Amino acid sequence: MDLELLFASVLVCIFGLPHGALDPILAYRLRVFTTLRGGITFHIVYLLICGLGLRLWFYAPLTSLWVFIGYSALHFGRDWSAIALGGLPYGLLVLGSPMLFHGEEVRGIFEIITFGGDGSSLVTLMSFSPMTMLWVLIKGPMRVSQLWLEVIGLLVLSYLLNPLTYFLLYFCGLHSPKHLFKEYLALHNSQRRVALGVMLVITTLTVVLVATFGFTVREEISSWDHFAYQSIFIGLAVLTVPHMLLIEALQAQPRSSLGHH
Repeated sequence: MDLELLFASVLVCIFGLPHGALDPILAYRLRVFTTLRGGITFHIVYLLICGLGLRLWFYAPLTSLWVFIGYSALHFGRDWSAIALGGLPYGLLVLGSPMLFHGEEVRGIFEIITFGGDGSSLVTLMSFSPMTMLWVLIKGPMRVSQLWLEVIGLLVLSYLLNPLTYFLLYFCGLHSPKHLFKEYLALHNSQRRVALGVMLVITTLTVVLVATFGFTVREEISSWDHFAYQSIFIGLAVLTVPHMLLIEALQAQPRSSLGHH
């Protein structure tokens, strides 16, 4: 396997998966469940949503890719939900910048994760999307801010780096830590210890599951590099759906109403 892909897989495991592994703690704070039986039900439903997403991806990979890009833009945009359209322009910039500067490389990745599909039209469309964020910044009241710095930094990195490295730096170095620290610091001290244990267990189980699947179908895998790309991006696609639903529910709740359970 290519060393960059191996490094990418390790980064996603260490910094990316814990981002969603905190979801059971967040669900408990939202009182989605309050008992052991409720917790088991929550995890079953969570996994069923992931399983449905995975089946849909294999059934209609190119359509699933379009949908994945759409809800990812919405989800990433929530990091700056105070700007226009709930932060959507920011999410479009995050995803569209590498397509603007490295369209052919992104098309190649899309072809791998859609099992030969043609994502050219998606790349072409998304290559214009960073302009929406720049329009928001120019028209907005803020001339110098953290948002400006992030946008400039993302544009520079997306130009200088290949799409995979850029995405990993954003996802594992900015988006995931920002979410983790925000929610982790909102927990009571006793909950933090539990949260660390939950994140460790879920992250480990996910890695073991993917590794076991890869070992089981190793005779059918023509390229381990392709398998790594598919595991990273299809895995994130199916895990993001229940995670995003939970985050939307969390952000809809006043912080004072959540409390510490």
